[in-house]
Amino acid sequence: QADALMAGCPPPLVRSPRIMSEVYHCILTRLAARGWDAPRVRVRVPRLKLLWILLRNSIRRPGWLSRTAARPA
Repeated sequence: QADALMAGCPPPLVRSPRIMSEVYHCILTRLAARGWDAPRVRVRVPRLKLLWILLRNSIRRPGWLSRTAARPA
């Protein structure tokens, strides 16, 4: 549901929630793979994966300029 709501919002407004969603999804996936026993080993998201999520959500997509700014002078 959250992804569907974020899809309808302007990307700059949902950048942080989208990053948090991807990181939490990664943590949940790793927890499910490890099992739900008493947590003996800390579940972490690798730094490279965190960097990739951050970069992927920080790079502006085509069309980010307003129409008036994109017109040649």
